[in-house]
Amino acid sequence: MEPSHQMTNLKGNLISRDAAIDRTFKNVLPTARFNYDFSNFVHLNFNYETSMREPTIQQLQPVVDNTDPLNIYVGNPVLKPAYLHRGTLNFTTFNPTKFINFFAFLTTTYTTNAITNSQTVNDSLVRVTQPVNVKDNLNVSANFNLGFPVKKLNSRFNVGPTASATRGINLLNEEENTIRQQTLGGTVRYNFTYKEIFTLDLSANLSHQETKYEFDTQQDQVFFNKTYTAESNLNFLKNYSLNGSFDYLIYNSQTTDYNQSIPLLNISLSRYVLKNKAGEIKVGVNNLLDQSLGVTQTATSNYYQQETINNLGRYYMVSFTYALNKQLNPMGGMRRPGGGGMRMMIRQ
Repeated sequence: MEPSHQMTNLKGNLISRDAAIDRTFKNVLPTARFNYDFSNFVHLNFNYETSMREPTIQQLQPVVDNTDPLNIYVGNPVLKPAYLHRGTLNFTTFNPTKFINFFAFLTTTYTTNAITNSQTVNDSLVRVTQPVNVKDNLNVSANFNLGFPVKKLNSRFNVGPTASATRGINLLNEEENTIRQQTLGGTVRYNFTYKEIFTLDLSANLSHQETKYEFDTQQDQVFFNKTYTAESNLNFLKNYSLNGSFDYLIYNSQTTDYNQSIPLLNISLSRYVLKNKAGEIKVGVNNLLDQSLGVTQTATSNYYQQETINNLGRYYMVSFTYALNKQLNPMGGMRRPGGGGMRMMIRQ
């Protein structure tokens, strides 16, 4: 157990009001750590720490910001600092003879006097936002990973599920609204390697998020993002390498009935030059299918945002890479750790 003490002083002057902000916050911040090694390859760690998140000068100053008449912001001079309790549990194990690894992470963050925005909307649809303290917030997240080889297939598998849950409090028209958000997903990867001639990587990354609001007037938000990836590399004629990658992005929203899929294809051809293959000349085309759409989906405690943007379409690239003190890796064209490099790119 390691207790500590923190004192923070915030000072500011309000010229327009001939007033000053002078707030001092004091807190005891205990920490605790526990480590246990079952063996050289099996470890268990637990960490507990506390911290203080002070309000900013902008949040404390009693000034009305009406730059946007429909969205007014008002400071709160009696705002208190948020107090965070964070606990992390880690378990890792590795079998050096079978090359099997497993790790698990569990993180919990509990916040008292959490700072959130209180919003009030009047009959003229003018929204007034003010930071306030609420009782508490809670966030729990966990992720796991298991990796193991299949020697007979020259392959390796990795499975990594993730999960998180958040409970927060928001205020709308001075009424508290509890928001619960949960996210389930993870990544699955497969790798096939045949000597130093051919590699194939397949992966799937999934994220399903559901946000529920206590108010009946607020519609729950549910969306599902999926990314499927395939990448291969073929080395031939000693000094040549052909690389291709394909991403298939899928965005679904149950709330808005939105469905969008985006295929992305990249292809490149490399020629290794100089002694020990220290140089690489690469010619490639990115976004071969000329997909110029990008999508993001985000849900927070008080809004859901779905954004589509125009991305850079198909483009060609010529590059030269030189490793200063190590040869380039012929399986992927990347230099090995410890080697510096220079790169020149031409886009059209």
